[in-house]
Formats: sequence, structure tokens, C-alpha cells
Amino acid sequence: MLVSFAAIFVDLELCPDALKLYGLSREVMIFVFNRCVSREDLAYIEQKIEALRICINEHFPRITVTPKFHYLIHYPTMMTRYGPLRNLWCMRFEAKHQYFKSVAANVGNFVNIAHTLATRHQMLQCYLFLSENALKQEVILPNSGKLISYISLPTEVQRNLCYASSRIWSMNNAAVNDCEYTVGAAVVIDFTADGDPVCILITDLLQPHEGHIDIAG
Repeated sequence: MLVSFAAIFVDLELCPDALKLYGLSREVMIFVFNRCVSREDLAYIEQKIEALRICINEHFPRITVTPKFHYLIHYPTMMTRYGPLRNLWCMRFEAKHQYFKSVAANVGNFVNIAHTLATRHQMLQCYLFLSENALKQEVILPNSGKLISYISLPTEVQRNLCYASSRIWSMNNAAVNDCEYTVGAAVVIDFTADGDPVCILITDLLQPHEGHIDIAG
């Protein structure tokens, strides 16, 4: 959401002003996309945004300020009213809208464009959901592992297993949707109100049935 400074970020070591601008932009961006922002941070964010604006006006007067950059000035106020702006961004909506724009441009028929787009989109969704891989996880299991009994697991793990059978495949590592998990590794599952990560330590990787992985920790 910040102004693009791609033309400036060349030989930063030879341009201290550009390096300063990059530092301010990066710091502001971290707060803007943060999952948790405390009210105590809002005044600090506002100061950094103002410093960024002054830096641009003083050292890079040729930069054309776009409306998106102007909206940045109002972000602290919006965070006060609505919380972290990450929860309000419309990136996925823009991606979905891109499909409809491309269909409208390719069809070139605007007699009843709403009906055309709705029909094409519904046909696409039906086709995708007919696929054997629809709504499935891409699970890659190692060759090594062992079968264990359901009753040998701790009670807390038994209660949370998804439709487990009497014999469960246990392993030390696995990959699900391109994310690798290993017993003994820590995984971030949430963030506190102060922005600190909440982690679990993986103790077991279990396959209660084919195509599904349960992580215990």
C-alpha cells in the first residue's frame, strides 16, 4: 500500500537518503501488516508516517504522491476504530474480481453481463469441485514410520484425533501443502495481544486415516 520507490532503491550504500527512506517505509509497513497492534503503538506509528512524508518532501520532491499514499496518513485513526488493518484488506477479493474482469473482456458480450458472469463462474466451480483433489490436503509422507495402537496414545490426543482407526501410522516428519513438519519442532499457532507468537512443540505426527495428518503437541 506504500508508494513504489523501486526507482530509488539503487546503490543504497551510495545514497543515504534512499536508505533512510527505505528504513522508514519498512518500519511503517511492518506495523500496517501486523496481526496485533496495541493502542500504545499508534502514536509511534503516526510519528513514523509523518517522518516518512517529510523525508519524501525534502529529499525526493520529484516523487508523485498517489492517493494510496495519502490514505496511509489515516491508518492510525482506522486502527483505533477497527483494529489491525490486516483483518480488513481486500487482496483475496481483488484476486477473485480479476477472474470476472478477464471473463468479461474475453466474452465481449454486455447484453446481460451479470447473467454471463454468474453462469460462467458457476460452471467453473462445478468443474473444480468434480476434481478428485478438491478440498483435499496435499500430503507427502516419508517412507519410514511405524504403526501404533490408538489406546497407546495419551487421552488428550485420542479425543482430538480425526476419525481414528485402531491402528495409526506414526512418523517423525511429513509435508502438508508444501509445509514441512518435524517432531521436536515448534509451530506458531497464534499471537497474543502484545504481538508475541504462541507456539506448540510437536510431539507426534499421526495419520489416523488416509490423506489426513494430525499434529499433536
